[in-house]
Amino acid sequence: MDAILEPAALTERIRKFCNEQIAAEALPKGSFELLRELILSGSVPRANVVSITGYQARHSRTITAAPIARGLIKSKSARADLKLAIPYEVLASWFPKLYPADLI
Repeated sequence: MDAILEPAALTERIRKFCNEQIAAEALPKGSFELLRELILSGSVPRANVVSITGYQARHSRTITAAPIARGLIKSKSARADLKLAIPYEVLASWFPKLYPADLI
């Protein structure tokens, strides 16, 4: 299963995805740092986004809102912890051996 999921390279694939999305202005800078923390921790209190991203609270809310709108992050409420979501649109780039792009 490790050969298919390649968990050691997952963070780098997500970094590449985020860099592409930031260049296309679909995600704000700081999104990768938040997604990386969600991968490592499973969930993140919203109050920790400031320290994770290094941006002020106002910009951190923007960093949180964009991935939520894209379905990359989910939360039960506006104050609940953030959790990683894996929407259909990222399967081929995040897990290329499990979901090859030509089969999706």
